[in-house]
Amino acid sequence: MTIQFIPGDPNRSIDCLSQTRWRNHHIIAYGSGNNLIISTRTDGNKSIQTIYLEKDPISIDINSKTGIICISSGTLIIVLKPVNEYMSIPKWTEALRINNDNSEVLCLKWSTDEDELAVGSTNFLSLYHVFEEYGEIRYSRRWHMKQANPTEHLDITKAADKIVTYNSSTFDSFAKMWQRINYGDSNTLFELDFLQHDADVWLTGIQWRPSNYDREDDIHAMAHIKNLRTIIRNDDSNDVLYTRTSDNKLHVWATFDYSGHSHIKRWTSLSLIDKLTSNYVTSLIIDNHSLQLSLVPVLESIRTNNNITKALNSVDLRSSDILLVWGSNGELVIHAISNIDENPPNSVNLIYIMTIECNRHCIPNYSTGKALLAAKNEPVTSDAFQIASNPIIASHFVCAKEFFQFLIHDRIKNTVRYNEISITKLLEKPNKAVALKSKYQGHAKSIQKLITSTSSFEGNILLSISGYPEHNYIWEPLLLEPENQKFMSITKRFRLNVTRDDSDDADQGIQDAILINDIESTKGPLRHHLAFVIEKGGYASLWDCDGVTMDDKDAELIDRQEILDDQNDKIRTAPLAFSLHEIAPNVHGIIAIFQHDLIKAWKVTIDNGNISISYLDAQNLPGEYKGHCQVSAVDTYLEKDISAIDERGVFRSLSPVFSEKSGSFAWSQNIQIHTRIPKSSNIHGASLIKKLALVDESGYELTIWDTQSGLLEYKEVFPEKFGKVRDLDWTFTGASHESTNAILSVGFSRFVLLYTELRYDYTNRIPTFAVLKKIDISEFTSHEIADSIWIDDGYLAIACGNQFFIDDKWVNLTDSSTSSASKSINDTIKQLMIGYNAEPTSYLVSDLVRILNGPLPLYHPQFLIQALFNNEVKLVEEILVRLLQVLRADEPVKWNLDFNFLEAIIPEKKPKLRRRLSQIDGLINGQVEIFSVFNDVVSNLLVEKLTKVSLPLLTRHQQITLTNVVTIVNDLSQFKGSMDENGLKFLLAFKLFQTSSKQSRLSMRDISWALHSDQKEMLFSHVDTVYHGQMSWENVKQTGLTRWADINRLISIVESVARNEFGNSRDPSGLVSVLFLAIKKKQVLLGLWRTVFHPEKDKVLKFMSNDFTEKRWQTAASKNAFVLLGRHRYMDAAYFFLLAGLVKDCCITLCNKLDEVELALAVSRVNKAEEVTMHIIENYILPQALLKGDRWMTSWVFWQLRLKEISVQALIKSPRSVVKKNLGHFSDAFKKDFQEMKFQAQSKSFLRDDPLLAVMFDKLRASKSNYLEGSRAVTQEEEFDFVIKVSSIYSRMGCDYLGLLLVRNWKFLNPLNQSLNTKQSSNGKDLFQEFSGPTSDSKLQADSAAFQEPDMSAFSFGF
Repeated sequence: MTIQFIPGDPNRSIDCLSQTRWRNHHIIAYGSGNNLIISTRTDGNKSIQTIYLEKDPISIDINSKTGIICISSGTLIIVLKPVNEYMSIPKWTEALRINNDNSEVLCLKWSTDEDELAVGSTNFLSLYHVFEEYGEIRYSRRWHMKQANPTEHLDITKAADKIVTYNSSTFDSFAKMWQRINYGDSNTLFELDFLQHDADVWLTGIQWRPSNYDREDDIHAMAHIKNLRTIIRNDDSNDVLYTRTSDNKLHVWATFDYSGHSHIKRWTSLSLIDKLTSNYVTSLIIDNHSLQLSLVPVLESIRTNNNITKALNSVDLRSSDILLVWGSNGELVIHAISNIDENPPNSVNLIYIMTIECNRHCIPNYSTGKALLAAKNEPVTSDAFQIASNPIIASHFVCAKEFFQFLIHDRIKNTVRYNEISITKLLEKPNKAVALKSKYQGHAKSIQKLITSTSSFEGNILLSISGYPEHNYIWEPLLLEPENQKFMSITKRFRLNVTRDDSDDADQGIQDAILINDIESTKGPLRHHLAFVIEKGGYASLWDCDGVTMDDKDAELIDRQEILDDQNDKIRTAPLAFSLHEIAPNVHGIIAIFQHDLIKAWKVTIDNGNISISYLDAQNLPGEYKGHCQVSAVDTYLEKDISAIDERGVFRSLSPVFSEKSGSFAWSQNIQIHTRIPKSSNIHGASLIKKLALVDESGYELTIWDTQSGLLEYKEVFPEKFGKVRDLDWTFTGASHESTNAILSVGFSRFVLLYTELRYDYTNRIPTFAVLKKIDISEFTSHEIADSIWIDDGYLAIACGNQFFIDDKWVNLTDSSTSSASKSINDTIKQLMIGYNAEPTSYLVSDLVRILNGPLPLYHPQFLIQALFNNEVKLVEEILVRLLQVLRADEPVKWNLDFNFLEAIIPEKKPKLRRRLSQIDGLINGQVEIFSVFNDVVSNLLVEKLTKVSLPLLTRHQQITLTNVVTIVNDLSQFKGSMDENGLKFLLAFKLFQTSSKQSRLSMRDISWALHSDQKEMLFSHVDTVYHGQMSWENVKQTGLTRWADINRLISIVESVARNEFGNSRDPSGLVSVLFLAIKKKQVLLGLWRTVFHPEKDKVLKFMSNDFTEKRWQTAASKNAFVLLGRHRYMDAAYFFLLAGLVKDCCITLCNKLDEVELALAVSRVNKAEEVTMHIIENYILPQALLKGDRWMTSWVFWQLRLKEISVQALIKSPRSVVKKNLGHFSDAFKKDFQEMKFQAQSKSFLRDDPLLAVMFDKLRASKSNYLEGSRAVTQEEEFDFVIKVSSIYSRMGCDYLGLLLVRNWKFLNPLNQSLNTKQSSNGKDLFQEFSGPTSDSKLQADSAAFQEPDMSAFSFGF
């Protein structure tokens, strides 16, 4: 994860910024208002620190040797010390404050050799020694000189032997040079020289040229010894000073010795505008020491021979500096300042090397002359004129091994550009050498709200709104590295100043806005936008943002109108929702919803540059709304709907419909859902993917709904330490035509969580959404998040205070700041990518979303299992064979294994001639694949391979499951021709259950396969064999035998389990007694009691020896049962109820007290107590099925009630509707309870819809006539909707092929127009035709739309 920072507007002071390299940190510090912004890059990681000061900083400098930062704040010098030398996230803390004799500090500069700080103020020029002693920062003042005029700018040599100063506010044409004649804490002295320039110019910059020598550490340690410095510096070098003047000239000054004294002289003046074809903007000098460390080694090693390498090689770079000069059209002229190392430099020349193009974003396009012309009417002493006299400054050059880095301070527009010159690109592709790495700007005031445009898929713009009418800005996206599209920033382009002269300040500002970007074709980087604004005070206004130049400018007001209600009073409240809709090309409709019954609309017309606005009528929102409503605009490029929810939790998705005839907006209701979440605090819909995100009244519970089906997909309750959810926002990833993958941002006060949708997984019940990324800004700022919003292509803009944070579209899997939830997803992603290149740790969000939510690879166990349940056994076998072939050939494992899925599922699609030729070619070439049919050998080889090779896009657990699936498919082959389809599916489910460590018991779906199998005895025999004939009661519950075994078989199971339980525990009481007494084996139970030692043995034997057919003993057993209930011995009470013949009381005790519904069901069934079974169903089974929306359980209930016709309907119809329609089959007590039953949101969960319901429904109605008759009660519309829903669920599971198969093969009964449909199905286009090329031999027989009685082949599972 990389965050781009827009930390705030830089101050306009020339010296309010600094840049250096210290240790492994690249540091940029600048002042923004009364804040100090410290931006760092450490080993590729970006960070930012904001330090709040009492006053605006005027000057800032960083010590490149110690990392100490000094800031001027009024009369104080604040010294900041780094917390540690080596930090992954560097931080600074205040260590010292120096009072500069109550004189306001205007400039300061470090001398790194001496750890001395030169300070210029309104009254003094001072020199401080700032040093660290015993872990504390201390200081001493070594020199202090009162000045006649303020010292506004200074520079000091590295050795602290010379200081040069000048003033810009008085437009001085001279500089003062202070030359040191003594060192020490008490006797430091300087002598003064004046450096005079022409009287008609003024100074615009000064810079000491860095020396090319480095002192040895041992000599430097002795530097305090008097006069030692005279023998240290014995390299005969001089100090060179560069000065710039307003006539665009560079003056070269250098020291020389004469008569034992050091003097300074101007040796030459060089024109900066030679070779420029446009106006001069700014210039920068790269010193020779930096060239020797960077450019010269690369130039010597590179083999490229072009014009620039020739030009550079023609210059003696051993004694030259490089001069860079920018023009207003973006040109960069490169010169060499030759012979600068000579002593004295009396032959300095300016040698032209070449001119290259510079990225338009790297430098402003206006010149000093243009700035002065704009400020010509301002007083000379005004800030505007002072800034215009020196508007653009390039400074603070640092070099790395392969890069030059520097800052460009735009004082007019309050921006600092951090640029980088790639030396390699400079020599090979010079026009791409200069790159903008960051642009430091921001808001002048705190941001309250962010709004983005939605009129196009990309290139959208952003509006930041503050609480002040004049501080609202429109920003355009700025891609910092277009070649890899990794770093997105934003750049300020327009200001919306909505100040009205006739209103109070409190009644002015922006409440909401609509942005229409690019209303005409862009002219290169120049763009033209519109902004429609709802203002405080009851006004609507339209603003023209025409970027005719690259200059930031104020938007122009086109029109302003009052917003009036029906009583002609101004509407002063902010709209609940604000939405843009295209009526026609260049005609836009804008709708503002203030209440469900108070809606205003406007029409914006763009006609050949003429822009107009007019009112439109708009109808009220349809439907009844109770209480306060939450309304949000689903306003993206591909969707323009409105989401509304009232206090009751009734959600509606609405679409505006514009009528040309009436010239007004009406509404059509798309969806209505009763969420049962009252008084939602936040709502945001995404109609494109049919999703809705809701936050409840408390602000801590998030729910996500599928609006197409009305189902709850995800629910999460956040801990209180997170704070309340403040913001919800959807975005889509991928290209404009691939926008089905969505990401939800959930904003809190200090961080934002990004949620991605996950595939449905019916085996593991994993959540359908997961945190993909956590964006935590708490370490960068103390401000809370005001708003967050998506901008182009998966980038998220976050506003805090007056700062922006732009999060990129990459996910770093090694990021230590991620939440625990996203760490689990990160681990999953790492496992999925093992089969691919495991080196990358950062992935595009869009790629990860496709991995987590896209189609599954064909070899994925979930796809194979679902295919097996869909009777596609042959397909599964062919996939497994193909997987073995790929692994044996050591080929890359592709997503689809290069497998022709279409020919596998529709053999007729493969021409016979091509099949025959392929076989002949294989025989001729001797390359017939040995393993072409799935069998024991293939199974064993594939299992062996899977234990050694990690497949891509599979986790470790999924690969283990795949291995188990291979074994299971091979094991089931032994049941060829001997087991019906439903029985085979039960065996498949049972074997998967055996291999699963997460599944505690068979699901109701798995039990239903056995329930509807005609070979239950074979199934039981297999299950009993697995448990070696020693089934326990826990095994019975796990396999659901009480629900699907016949009564006679269930009696024998209960007896066998009772004996096994006694054999394991040697305790005949409790469960053992219940089981034996349930099947009326009292004598056997008595025999067991006699064989054991038990504290209650004698009493039980004596009591149970009585004849419980007599009334008095039944009464005695009943009384004992109630006594045991009072003693909480519920299992013992249950079997005493059985002794008393009270089966119902026994079952109620088991259900209420022990939650043993399965045991109660077994007791009632073996006793053939249908009334008791009905009681258990009505009170303990069916209510849970209704609350959970469990269709499998509901279908079982009706099957148990011998209502098989209704049982098949329950597979498709909702449990609530089918029970409500058939309430006559239930007791009066249940009818009453059903009417009072409250269905929570969980009853709307997507988990109730299992795609295999469709498989079971289709199988049942094709197998028996009573099921067929029952299925006719399902209407065509219900059946069609269900099939489409199941197909979409398969798509959400990643099994898109199975969804296509389902739609293609489904047969509807009794079509409305059977003959027409039959004709169309015979002659119509095949669903798969568009996926395959035309073949002459592929002739498929049309599927009949009418039902046909199936033959025996319909029962084949496909083996």
